[in-house]
This record gives sequence, structure tokens and C-alpha cells, in this order.
Amino acid sequence: MTKESTVASPEPYGSPSPSGNTSSISLPLLPGESLVSSSHHGVNYESDDGEPLNITSELLLEDANEKNPWKNPNVRLSLALCITQGIADSIWGAVVLSGFLYALGVAMGKQSSDNTLVGAAEAVQGMAQLLFALPIGYVADVYGKARIVRYGGALTFVAVAITLFAITDAVHSQDSIPNAIHAYRWFLVALGLWGIVGGVVSGPSQALFADSIQKGKRSSMFTLLYSSYLIASTVGPIVSIFLFLKLSKKEAESWSMEEIYPVFAVGLCLEVPCAVLMFFFSDKYVVEEPDDESATEQQPPSSNENDLEVPLLSVGQEESAANLTSTTRS
Repeated sequence: MTKESTVASPEPYGSPSPSGNTSSISLPLLPGESLVSSSHHGVNYESDDGEPLNITSELLLEDANEKNPWKNPNVRLSLALCITQGIADSIWGAVVLSGFLYALGVAMGKQSSDNTLVGAAEAVQGMAQLLFALPIGYVADVYGKARIVRYGGALTFVAVAITLFAITDAVHSQDSIPNAIHAYRWFLVALGLWGIVGGVVSGPSQALFADSIQKGKRSSMFTLLYSSYLIASTVGPIVSIFLFLKLSKKEAESWSMEEIYPVFAVGLCLEVPCAVLMFFFSDKYVVEEPDDESATEQQPPSSNENDLEVPLLSVGQEESAANLTSTTRS
């Protein structure tokens, strides 16, 4: 059963009465608490055993953390994910992937200049991301974005494992066209999974990033997010160049699958930290934004520092408070 405390309240909207009269408003208190003092800084409560409970500092600290995006774990995780993914993708996801597929095409009996297999494989990845983007977004809205991001992390482990199996099988299947075709099919499966993972990272993950930042600061943080990815993407080619200089045969005119394999494997192994980071996103770090309608109904603060700040009232409560004030004046 709630208790009530009677405190002095000024005119509605905090305007002092010309005559100096004030009215009494009953405020509900939680069980085990009583109102002991009030000020423009906040309200101090005490429990039944007399221990003071100052809730103002905690609320101010929580509000400060919400306004500072760097205090939000989802924001820090998103930036770390972009950096690690930018490095990993730039190592194996572009030139290395294309070179490996060219070499695999030769093992399948294709001409070295035939890029059909490369285009088909990368088309599978793009189509998978396109087809699964909308369903992933819908499921994320229904069941929670953080949960879908964690599922994306688990799928990343599966994609890494299948891709490693595919490139290992391809290296050992160069002397057999049927085995090379078998390895290429595994490549298509792996790239399809990478397309789904890309839909998770570019969809629910970035939506959760936006929801974890207050309005007015999202543009600058998204600029920082994409800049981090682009800068990290320059690291991958540098690593690839270093590895190829150490591993490639200088007299060869093109890379073989044996030369590309270690570079490919390094890039895939760097996807593992990305998968681990995706398990730590949480919906509880989302910043709650007030609705536009409720923001317009908020009353200006009291001009008297010694008065208790009146909580937001509905239209019916405002009319009751006004009637109570007019009765007190009369």
C-alpha cells in the first residue's frame, strides 16, 4: 500500500502566485520510503530504518552515460567489429579470393583468362545478402537485434570452417577435375553463408549501433564508424603484399593455390575475433528516446529553487491541479 506525502506546490507550470498562496498536492511514495527534503537538484528519500536514499546522483550519472556514446558498450563493440572486419575482409575478400578462384578454374579445366567462375561465386555471395536482408531485418525487429547479431556470430564460425575446408580441398584437388569441381561447390556454399553474415553486420548490427546513440550524435558516430572500416581496409592489402613477397615464387607469372592458401587462411582466421565480438551485443544498452508527443507535453521547470519539481501530468491531472489551486485561493 503506497503512502502519500503533502508538499507545497506553486501555480501550475511553476509560476508563483501573486498573493503567495500555495496549494497542497499529494505525491505517492514507494513502500518503505518517505519524502524528507526537496530542492531544484532533486529529491532525497529515506527508508524505514532512516537511511537516506539520494537518487539524484545516480540519475544524473545515468543520464551523462547515455549522452556520451563512448560509454555505451554497443558503440565500442561496433567500432571494434568494423576495424577487425575491415582488416580481415581486405586480406581475403577481394584480390586473394579472385586469384584463388582463377587458379581453381584452371584446375577445373578452364582457361586462365576465364572469369566465369569468379563472377558466379561472387554473385552467389551478393544474391544471398540481397535475399536475406529483408527477412533478417524483420526477424531482428520481432525477436531483438542483439539476438540476431549473436546468431550472425555463430554463423561466422560456420562460414570460416566451411571456407577453410573448401580451400584445403581445392589445394589437394588440383590433379583431378571432379575433385576441383567438388571444392568449387563448397566455395559456393561458403560464399552464400558470407552473404548472410554480411546482411547481419550491415543490418541489425548497425541498427543496434544507431539505437545505442542519442539523436543528434548519430551522424558523427556513423562517419567515424565507416571511416574506421575504410582505414582498417588499407591494412589488409599491406599484409597481403608482405605475405606474397615472402611466399610467392618470383619466376612465376601467376599465383598458384599453394601460394595463395596461407594468405587466405590468415584472413579467415582474423574473422574469428569478429565472430566473438558479435556475441557481446545487448539490447539493454539501447538509448530510450522520448516520443515527440510526450516531449511537447513536458512542463517548464519551477522558477522557485525551494519548490519540488512537479512530475509530468496528464491533461486530466493538470485540470485537477488547476481546480485545487483556484479553490485554495478562494
